Amino acid sequence: MKTFKFYSEASNYFVTNSNYGKLDKKEKEYYYFASVLHSWISLESYINAISESLSKGTRIKEHQKAFLQETELRVNDDGVFHEVKIRPSTTKKILFIIHHFSKTDVKKFRQKQLWKDLKSFEDLRNKIIHHKEIEDISIDLKRAKDYRDLVKETIAYLNRLLFRVK
Repeated sequence: MKTFKFYSEASNYFVTNSNYGKLDKKEKEYYYFASVLHSWISLESYINAISESLSKGTRIKEHQKAFLQETELRVNDDGVFHEVKIRPSTTKKILFIIHHFSKTDVKKFRQKQLWKDLKSFEDLRNKIIHHKEIEDISIDLKRAKDYRDLVKETIAYLNRLLFRVK
């Protein structure tokens, strides 16, 4: 099974490949987009992995476990509860995890540049995945590296916050 580290290495591959200098402008753009998407997948994989782990805890309520496991209970037309898969955004899961598993004030966290950069990255990811705009999305090497580094910074921050890992 691929882990967030695999996707992080894939993102890095696309911005540090030794053949990079031999690529034409269009091929480089492919690499930038691939790097950005792999960076996001790395973050999402990390969040999903820790969500799964945290959902096994005994000190959280059933509805909190369900959220971390991406399920919720709904009542069907027969009046019976049934489990439904949900897909909360990665940033929503980050806020949930910080709120429930750390001593960090979420309101203060949302004022940090890290959060603002994550939201900007989420917006770019959504524009790529759900492309509806007439204008062209452009990503250069610096931007691809910045997002790769942002994901590494976010994972390190959450590791320190949740697991006291340096």
